[in-house]
Amino acid sequence: MKVDIEGAEIDLFLKADNETLLSARQFTVEFHDFWYPELRDGTEQVKDRMRELGFWTMRGTPNNKDVLFVHPDHQGSGWQRLVVGAGLRNLNGAGRALNLGLRKIAGKG
Repeated sequence: MKVDIEGAEIDLFLKADNETLLSARQFTVEFHDFWYPELRDGTEQVKDRMRELGFWTMRGTPNNKDVLFVHPDHQGSGWQRLVVGAGLRNLNGAGRALNLGLRKIAGKG
């Protein structure tokens, strides 16, 4: 699921119940703390919560513009995550890279 709701991402992820968040295989989120530094603490709270739920968390850009959260049951092996991670850090267009990497992890690509 792609989440880009112009700064409301933090509220969505902090207020949603665990069951709702765990019902998705993955989230690609565009946080806006790179534009609004006052949102950084909330962004970090979301990342901490998702990790506590077992989601694999990875930034696709040097800032938090594109963050990937992958459900614990759909993470693939360590080497697959490493390959996807390296690809995401080195490709432009994180959305396209996320789609490709996740398809490979899921064995559908």
